[in-house]
Amino acid sequence: MSDTQTSHPHPPPPPHPSHLYHIFGKGSGFIVGRKLGEDKSYLPKGVYTLNPEVTDKEGGRLLMTLSLWCAHQWTFEPGSKLGHYKIRAGGGVVAERHALLWAFLNGVEQPHAVEWIVTPVPQAGPDAYMYVRS
Repeated sequence: MSDTQTSHPHPPPPPHPSHLYHIFGKGSGFIVGRKLGEDKSYLPKGVYTLNPEVTDKEGGRLLMTLSLWCAHQWTFEPGSKLGHYKIRAGGGVVAERHALLWAFLNGVEQPHAVEWIVTPVPQAGPDAYMYVRS
């Protein structure tokens, strides 16, 4: 093994269900979450990469204040198998619809038993994970 490579004999621990997390796009570095300018209905809400320099608050992008930071928290609930999780963005269950990510807020629209496989990717850097629909 070269000096630039490191061994990761023990992958990072899985997400803890009582902790809150923030997800950043590896390529862009932008936070991933729901828009701030959402309507107040219980319809599904889109999940986006949020670039604070491109779009203003009305377009759903943000300035990083504490209250806005808290609006983009993610939680992970253990799923039916080891390494599988139900993921929530801003309280809504995250699922795919038409090849896009949505946060579903009610039982009518919400997909049944959506789980994601969360896999550490140590070669991409510390705290790097891949999320794949199970």
